[in-house]
Amino acid sequence: MPRETQKSIAAADYYVRLKDVRIALGLDISRMAALAGLPEVTYLNQERQAVKRIPPEVFANFSLALGLSADYLLGLTDVPDAYPYGISQNFADKVNTARVKELRESTGTTGKAMAEELDISAGAYSTKERHPEVLAFTILDLIRISNVFDVPVDYLIKLTDQRKRHAKGSPKKIPLGLGTIVRIKHRLGLAASPADLNDELKSYCSSHYRVRTIRIDRGLKQSDVAAAIGVNLNTYSIWERNYYRIPAFYLIKLADLYDVSLDYLVGRSDDPCRG
Repeated sequence: MPRETQKSIAAADYYVRLKDVRIALGLDISRMAALAGLPEVTYLNQERQAVKRIPPEVFANFSLALGLSADYLLGLTDVPDAYPYGISQNFADKVNTARVKELRESTGTTGKAMAEELDISAGAYSTKERHPEVLAFTILDLIRISNVFDVPVDYLIKLTDQRKRHAKGSPKKIPLGLGTIVRIKHRLGLAASPADLNDELKSYCSSHYRVRTIRIDRGLKQSDVAAAIGVNLNTYSIWERNYYRIPAFYLIKLADLYDVSLDYLVGRSDDPCRG
């Protein structure tokens, strides 16, 4: 069964963090695309998940370039650090998935059982194992296989020799810590040139803040919200166009107004419940 017709797993089982990572690092589309050796339009479609089946090579290249594990980039763990690198190779064209067969045989698992896990025919699975250059495992295949054998996706594509997985994550946005951001920027040679924090702030706010969407969802007008938090309509209207200008005090008032957590309002969590 070709990649284009391969059945997919539920979106809730994984979360592509490429955009979150790019914004956290203050990288533009062209620089991020270059890290994986992709044309800008191809990368942008993958970041937006306009294509449903991103090749495993993309996550391997980003892992090597950024020092982040493929598992983290897929939302399978919330631990960003790459596993200790194992076999060094160039992933520009194709990843090595020979370990899938090795794991299956070492555990006595049949090809038929694996085909059922991937929801494909036994013949299609056999072809994937024997002829990866013709019909390679997709990233969705590898996620399922990693769950079957309880190993990292990084192990399956020979990024690491470590078989123990980082703690299981959740398919949602998990911000990179400052220490991790500094380490990656140093790795990319960006440490000497400070990022334009103003542009980074604008980009984050426009991508993550829920100020406008939550107002619309609640059926409120801008004038209603402005009156509720004690500012004039013109000021509030400017804030909805330029989220980065909203003072922290008024973000708190907005969170109180909508009875949601501040983290939810500013896009640091997908859980609206307040602690």
